[in-house]
Amino acid sequence: MDDLGTAFVVKTSINRRGMFETLHTNTGPVGRHLHRIGRRFVVAARGQVGKATLALMNSIGYSVDMIERNPKLEVFADDDIALLHHEGTRPHAIQARSNVMRFSSNGRIQYSRAVMHPGTPPNRYLSDNLYIAKG
Repeated sequence: MDDLGTAFVVKTSINRRGMFETLHTNTGPVGRHLHRIGRRFVVAARGQVGKATLALMNSIGYSVDMIERNPKLEVFADDDIALLHHEGTRPHAIQARSNVMRFSSNGRIQYSRAVMHPGTPPNRYLSDNLYIAKG
């Protein structure tokens, strides 16, 4: 008997609800993966920032947006000094908000209406940790 003339047909159907759950919800594998990366990224970034007031460290967070066809992970720092800390500053003058500023220099208390700040080097606590997104 010759089997070359017979056709073999497989019928399948896609579980659209299951596909949606897998790809487009926070509880599906894609959403869980993005949340895992976001948590790791935030821990690394918080470990790298200065902790003088803890405000910047506590402002670092992440969000996952599971929009259709384009799931998105966003890591952010929304403190007022976040960009200055990340990118650094040039030397600049600081003016007193009231009459004078009080500060310590070389162990002595000083007063002045204005001072020259030497600037700060950048601390790229967000972009330095992009390697985490690969894992």
